[in-house]
Amino acid sequence: MLTRPDPCLYLLSTAGTDESVYLRSKVEDGRARAELGVTDTACYLEWSAADEADPADPATWAACMPALGTTVDVEAVAADLELMALPEFRRACLNQWPGVANPGWGVFSQAAWEQCGYTR
Repeated sequence: MLTRPDPCLYLLSTAGTDESVYLRSKVEDGRARAELGVTDTACYLEWSAADEADPADPATWAACMPALGTTVDVEAVAADLELMALPEFRRACLNQWPGVANPGWGVFSQAAWEQCGYTR
């Protein structure tokens, strides 16, 4: 890229998995640059659902899927929600990383665990 005038490198992806080390480093760098207002050498754009957003709410989908209603049908997203494991739906459709998409409460909900008097 050093030999080209005005070079551009585009990285396009949904959130990765725990094994997506390269992609995750680019996301963390982009978020940090955006937070610091460093815009002279990079542009970082992200569409993802808020951590606390309801994954079954079509308003959540609309907030993080710019193609919804244009190239992606609401019905297709609803079908994915029904057919996919929730952590994978959150990663693939809501662009949430594993720490959010699969917080580790797969057998018992956190609320049920805490009702038993246990803490994490």
